[in-house]
Amino acid sequence: MVDRTLLHADETIPLLQGALRLPVPFVLENAYLRPGDGAFIGGSLIEGIGNAYSDIDVHVITERLRQGHEIDVRRHYRVLTPDRSILKGSDPASEVFLIHTVVPGTHVKVDIEYRTLSEVEALARELGETFAYATRSLMLLTKYLGVRDMAFVHRLFHARDLAGGEYLADLRARIGLVRFQYLLYRWKASDFSVLLDILGAWDEGDLVRCADLARENMVAQFQAYTHLCGNTNYHRKWIIKSAQRCATEPKLLARYLRLLSAGFGLSASEIKEYILALMDFVDDIFAAGAHRLGAYAEVPSGMAACSAIDELMEKGDGEYSDMEIDYRKKAYGARTPATRALFR
Repeated sequence: MVDRTLLHADETIPLLQGALRLPVPFVLENAYLRPGDGAFIGGSLIEGIGNAYSDIDVHVITERLRQGHEIDVRRHYRVLTPDRSILKGSDPASEVFLIHTVVPGTHVKVDIEYRTLSEVEALARELGETFAYATRSLMLLTKYLGVRDMAFVHRLFHARDLAGGEYLADLRARIGLVRFQYLLYRWKASDFSVLLDILGAWDEGDLVRCADLARENMVAQFQAYTHLCGNTNYHRKWIIKSAQRCATEPKLLARYLRLLSAGFGLSASEIKEYILALMDFVDDIFAAGAHRLGAYAEVPSGMAACSAIDELMEKGDGEYSDMEIDYRKKAYGARTPATRALFR
């Protein structure tokens, strides 16, 4: 459970099981907060999964961005403008987007990112509209969110608040943790175009590439499943740690780790066996995810979702259409033929 009490100006945050202590005054000195700003501090170290080389991420929500003349550029490791130019202090009117400052005596960098209130409100509206669209478009979800925006929202829900606690609480409520988890799931789950790429490589006899594609697909589908279990971190590098910390089925995690670390093998028969094992596991991930979806009251799941897909696309329009319908419906618990049956 995240501590939502505002950090005190004289507080120290213990990190790395106490091996590193981050003084809140140091953060505040480098954040240049104004009255009325909202600010929170997040990142892997705050979440307890980082290491001695991880960054600390501070997000400041403000009426207007800082300008070069309002900060001491010389105090910081690097200062970036919105177009990612490095600010040297020669242009005092330039806006400041990001400040990098290294915690003295460590390899830990504090990244302070500024967003205007209007930008954050637009992001909240976009997420609401995308969620509404996602609940209607069950075949695929092509309204995406940028990587920085996903990082911002993830940290918002896994952060310590520095300022503007009431606004941040309202923002979290309007975005909705469960709604964001569902969007993360839908952006990855049941990608039919990837299945076609895997089948194409198989049919061409390009088995090493096929195995590579199939393993990456397994990674994506397992990560999608973890989002339904509570993971909101979009980064691939944190899949295993996130799965260990959220409500992931232990047997699925163990199986994922075995397949992830297994070699392809050397013979064609060994590689084929590995590919089919990956496809079987993805089918089982879909089944586990379909069960989780039933707990998401705001979204279609189970038979209701399958019926919605049937209304959108009719069976019998051709082998391609039938294949896509069967594959998409797996994510909603439909008992369609095993995917391995497509690998002739």
